[in-house]
Amino acid sequence: MTILERLHLRKREDVPNDVHEEDSVCPHVSLLPRWDDASAIGRDDRATYWVCASCEQAFSPEEVLELRRTQHERLQQYVSPN
Repeated sequence: MTILERLHLRKREDVPNDVHEEDSVCPHVSLLPRWDDASAIGRDDRATYWVCASCEQAFSPEEVLELRRTQHERLQQYVSPN
């Protein structure tokens, strides 16, 4: 077993078993644009699709507009006291 394999196993053991990714909901606030055409790079209005930096889910430009429109409400769920 190599040192990298040992480190990988050690990291896996440190993760609690009761934490499930599907239980947590990503707010999709860090969206990264992706382009199919190199000449469009840097222009958000010409992005082909967007990827959430947290969960890596892809979104169309139309979906990103809706996510940005509702971003404040979604984030309030995380910062509002219960």
